[in-house]
Amino acid sequence: MDRICRVKQFHYFESSEIDVKTQKPEYGQLDGEELNKRKFYLKFKVDNFNLLQ
Repeated sequence: MDRICRVKQFHYFESSEIDVKTQKPEYGQLDGEELNKRKFYLKFKVDNFNLLQ
């Protein structure tokens, strides 16, 4: 992991929740389909799931 973090195009964040917003419209892709230009707001959350329960 340390070697990857030294690449300038790679950013490493560690958190239970991360929000990402674009200030200007950007093109996107969802399930292989192209999306028109739009502003994006993404929320990433860590969810724990115990398979043994």
